[in-house]
Amino acid sequence: MQVDAIKFFTDGGSRGKPGPAASGIVILNMDDEVLEEFGVYLDTATDNQAEWLAIKFAFEALEKYEPRIVHGYMDSELVRKQLNGQYRVKNVDLLPIYRESLDSEISAS
Repeated sequence: MQVDAIKFFTDGGSRGKPGPAASGIVILNMDDEVLEEFGVYLDTATDNQAEWLAIKFAFEALEKYEPRIVHGYMDSELVRKQLNGQYRVKNVDLLPIYRESLDSEISAS
């Protein structure tokens, strides 16, 4: 299913550092119709891991829509700046998630 433009919202969080964690994703078309929404329980993770995993899961889910334009929304300033290349990802626990996210077809377009 190919769409011209699509948007997504992500959030992730944990209770503790690390602690029980989850990620949430909502994918919408440009008319704000929900195409997909889901959450993933992560067992034990940090807030930043949960935020990055939400991005990874969103990118994986977006691939089936083959969008030309993607608008992403998240509340994590750190992840947003890391994703845009303004900040480097230095944390050894975040690097694998970051690399997997960037390997997706969505981030490459």
